[in-house]
Amino acid sequence: MITTAALLLTAGCAAPTPDIASRSGPMEPAATAQIEPEPAAAVPSLNAFRASHGLRPLTRSATLEAVAEAHARDMQAMDLMTHTGSDGSQMTDRLEREGYRYRAAAENVAQTHQGMDNAMRLWINSPGHRRNMLKTNVTQYGLARAGDFYAMVLAAPR
Repeated sequence: MITTAALLLTAGCAAPTPDIASRSGPMEPAATAQIEPEPAAAVPSLNAFRASHGLRPLTRSATLEAVAEAHARDMQAMDLMTHTGSDGSQMTDRLEREGYRYRAAAENVAQTHQGMDNAMRLWINSPGHRRNMLKTNVTQYGLARAGDFYAMVLAAPR
């Protein structure tokens, strides 16, 4: 049996496979599906993780939520887990497009058919994604799911 951590280590930046958290890769178009709102139970997961490391909670931002939702939907439409949007945009481009002026920002993406709990587990077990969730210079977050694709944006406004 392959553990989640082992899967993360071996997955690297490869083309999308089930249950991975990664950086970017090639884009291929796919059918679009309707966005599913994430249940409120997912909200404490990030803050509970931060609290377990002695960090203050983050507040949910409607703007960051919109950025995360648009990117999750875009990944689903491409059927590709990536930090690069179908238009070539990066997270900072998407933040600026929404009018969010930031002094710090980070993004986590994941693909899993096993729900938000597994996406959080993948992020926690990935050193870079874990570091993003434990940043001390962010104050807000947005979290969204589209099908099997998840996006989390963490930031601090100017």
